[in-house]
Amino acid sequence: MARALLVTLLLLAALPLAACEEASEAQDTPLQGYVEGDFIYAAPEIAGRLAEIAPREGERVEAGAALFRLETETLEAEVEQARAELSATEAEFADRREGQRPPELAVIEARIDRAEASRSQASKEYERQKELFERGVIAGARLDQAGEALSVAEAELAEAKRQKAVATLPARTAQIDAAERRMEAAQAALTQAKTRLAKAVVTAPQAGLVDDIYYETGEVVGVGQPVLSLLPDAKRKIVFFVPEPLLASLAPEAEVAIGCDSCPPGLRAKVTRVASEAEFTPPVIFSQERREKLLFRAEARPLGETVKLRVGQPVDVRLPETAISR
Repeated sequence: MARALLVTLLLLAALPLAACEEASEAQDTPLQGYVEGDFIYAAPEIAGRLAEIAPREGERVEAGAALFRLETETLEAEVEQARAELSATEAEFADRREGQRPPELAVIEARIDRAEASRSQASKEYERQKELFERGVIAGARLDQAGEALSVAEAELAEAKRQKAVATLPARTAQIDAAERRMEAAQAALTQAKTRLAKAVVTAPQAGLVDDIYYETGEVVGVGQPVLSLLPDAKRKIVFFVPEPLLASLAPEAEVAIGCDSCPPGLRAKVTRVASEAEFTPPVIFSQERREKLLFRAEARPLGETVKLRVGQPVDVRLPETAISR
């Protein structure tokens, strides 16, 4: 009885030691993984012929650097046409608001001057004929003719002055509004033409590595068709597979150690995702002994230098000690 109790106590004491040895063995055996990237596919928003592709495959570009450019001759012509149309509508709008232009008003002023001169001459002639009529030199018909000529001259002068008053008035409200709408439409057309011209140059949204180029200069590219792929510096990630026994212990945002032949020393990554389903789960019921065969895909973002990591590169992943201690 005493011997059996002693054996039981020895077995219980050995369990923590075995667990520590198992944890140590798990920590010494890294998990297998590889580098993966979230690529950006640079595509034009307008169709056109490729005029230039700035970088080469494998070249690193900075954010905002030009990636490729489409031919712009047609787009530049559209901008000039829209600019000319805007100038025409602006002139029309100004004319509607201000009335006739100074040269046209000068013509009307000259007409008024002639009418005033004619009226002055007709008035003098009427006074002379009136004096002669009062002296009995001429008949009344001559005086009537002079009076009619004076009336005509006065009417012509009044008409010329009314033309000047009308010419200096702005157009009716409806005409002014219509001219303003046409001017606004021309402004919008110019803005659209400039926007299309600006879209002929596609720049890098982030700094990164040009991975692949799909077109050559001179080829026609459609809207949304990728011309090249770009791997941003911050878009590399580590993909590795976690055995089922360690799954529950892997805390969200846990840090893991990354190792490879060309990795910088001390490289670490933060776990960002763990799959909810196992990879390639066979259609069998797993026993307690076979659960380690279940692998769950996990992803982690490197915390240090990532430019040297290449997509597809195999890496070793070591879980933190808290993740493997059961």
